[in-house]
Amino acid sequence: MELGGPANQSLFIGFESRDSQNVYRLAPFYEASEAGAQDFEVEEHAQGPRNPFQYQGIAEGEISRDLQPNVDRWTFDELAVTLYAPTPALPQPDEPGFAEAILPAVTLEIEFDNRGCDRERTWVFGFGQYLPQALLRPIEGDMWRGVAHGQNLALATDSPGTWSGTWFTLDEIVDPTRGTNLDGMLGNCAAVAGSVPAGEVGRARLVMAFHRADTVTTGIAARYAYARHYPDLESVIEAGFRQFNQRKALALDLSPKLVEGFSEDQAWMAAQAIRSYYGSTELLEAVEDGRLLWVVNEGEYRMMNTLDLQADMVFWELERNPWVVQNVLDQFADRYSYRDELQDGEGLRPGGISFAHDMGVMNQFSPPGRSSYERAGLTGCFSYMTAEQLVNWTCVAWMLSVTPGYEDWLQRRRPILLECLESLIRRDLDERTGTIQFDSSRCEGGEEITTYDSLDASLGAARGSTYLAGKTWAAYLGLEQMLTQCGEPEKAAVAREQADRAVQTLLSSRLPDGTLPAVLDGRVDSKIIPVIEGLGFPLYADPGGDWRTRPGVPEWLQAMKHHLDLVLRPGVCLFEDGGWKLSSTSNNSWLSKIYLCQWIAREIFGRTDAQADKAHREWLERSGYFAWSDQMVSGEAKGSKYYPRGVTCSLWRRQTGFVMPTPVGGIMNG
Repeated sequence: MELGGPANQSLFIGFESRDSQNVYRLAPFYEASEAGAQDFEVEEHAQGPRNPFQYQGIAEGEISRDLQPNVDRWTFDELAVTLYAPTPALPQPDEPGFAEAILPAVTLEIEFDNRGCDRERTWVFGFGQYLPQALLRPIEGDMWRGVAHGQNLALATDSPGTWSGTWFTLDEIVDPTRGTNLDGMLGNCAAVAGSVPAGEVGRARLVMAFHRADTVTTGIAARYAYARHYPDLESVIEAGFRQFNQRKALALDLSPKLVEGFSEDQAWMAAQAIRSYYGSTELLEAVEDGRLLWVVNEGEYRMMNTLDLQADMVFWELERNPWVVQNVLDQFADRYSYRDELQDGEGLRPGGISFAHDMGVMNQFSPPGRSSYERAGLTGCFSYMTAEQLVNWTCVAWMLSVTPGYEDWLQRRRPILLECLESLIRRDLDERTGTIQFDSSRCEGGEEITTYDSLDASLGAARGSTYLAGKTWAAYLGLEQMLTQCGEPEKAAVAREQADRAVQTLLSSRLPDGTLPAVLDGRVDSKIIPVIEGLGFPLYADPGGDWRTRPGVPEWLQAMKHHLDLVLRPGVCLFEDGGWKLSSTSNNSWLSKIYLCQWIAREIFGRTDAQADKAHREWLERSGYFAWSDQMVSGEAKGSKYYPRGVTCSLWRRQTGFVMPTPVGGIMNG
């Protein structure tokens, strides 16, 4: 809970050896206990005879894993552990099934095959202490028993032939000298165990429960929304067993559907990405007024609701629970919007509305209009993303507006949409190019950056960025459509004109070699893939719309196809293993953005790349300790670990039927 990666406590998963009662075989997920009874024994005292327990590791060749989006099955020789973590659509808070959907629990099944042994044997599943201020303790209900770590974590079973206990070492739980000693509270080892008769297969149900009942945030005081429905660990466990069969069936049903049509490599990456996304989410309830606040933490960094991630995760969220998209947009509009001016040489010119990079970090909400990230006077990481976030909020609003049932929301936000249009235009030159040409006054002499903050100038700088120009074009398309719906035809026409200007600017930027520049003025000698990224929004929202055939668009699409043909080559925008290189001049390639561009390349330009998928999977396997990670430097995770943005891969399921229009009179390359 509330971590930027694995919890790192020991997991005890194993079973009694078929060859010896005194040997337990354990999976390699634990470290030996460092604290024991000897810490309390200042003098030697006879403790009576003890079983000479030994522990042996289960060899790598005896371990297999079947990883699916909602089901994770591990086999350790004779022991199988299956975790069920369904990710259904999240109902609205007033709809049936909401409380069940936010249950903070993982359900597990244990299966131990004792058919190859002529005596009863024991399996064990447990964990080690990981918070020094919270001791382990026994916990039980009417029909179940288990172990807990303070008030936050518990493991329980309701199956016959099982028991649970806590103490200093595992052997005192799996084979206690006295059954009444299973409720010790001094040790740092807790486990559930079960015995299986000779020649039988034993099965048990387990629930792992999580809970925090108190206020968990600052800036805005909030608690977890589940606490209203589940006041403590015991209530979570009770619900976990009540819902056990339902959750198992749901996980088994959803898993294949979430990766339907995917290759094996794609399905594996998606399973990791979905876990990292949900591992980063929080649903909070404000203490003051009870309003719900949806938060997606930025992986290992734990920044809250980073807006440039929201612009990529929106496709996944709209398919499952669009109300959380509205929730985040409203939070940005109501608390994390601001108005700026623009740097113009030594002076300033009028600016407009934009939005903070994030809402805070590590459960600390930042002050209104401020992020935890952005700082003045910089030209790289931690500078302002004012234009990027203005474009992102606008594009996400467009995606929500084409979702049935959000017409009233669009009308309510009409004033902000009008402000977004004005703010975008003001960031353009007086002669109008349809692109971003000024930096925010919040930079105080520095320069704005994009979401590609740790890349070089080919993608990192905002002003004149071809990548950002493509997204700005998409924002104008969205504003045209939204303002038309809102009864603002004159403003919609202005947005349309700006979109057309952006296309002409991008077309005129083509280089003599037939590629598109990374920066519009050509001052950066780099080739980039994300020149196509802005196409993702109209492709999702309006694949058959008239934007495809407007003046210049067919030529621009052909130019981007030609660009991809030229740059997706080894030594340019392909690594040696076939993985995609977002920029020819940077070895930092972000998988979430690659997934998005792969979908665009397939849907519009008919390009697929199985070798790239194989390479990208190998990158993740190489750095798999953090599940799904984003920033891969030469194929190794160096940043953005345990990241939520990988759910852009969900777009691989979406078939738009897009047909690229043929330009009138062909296209000149260069």
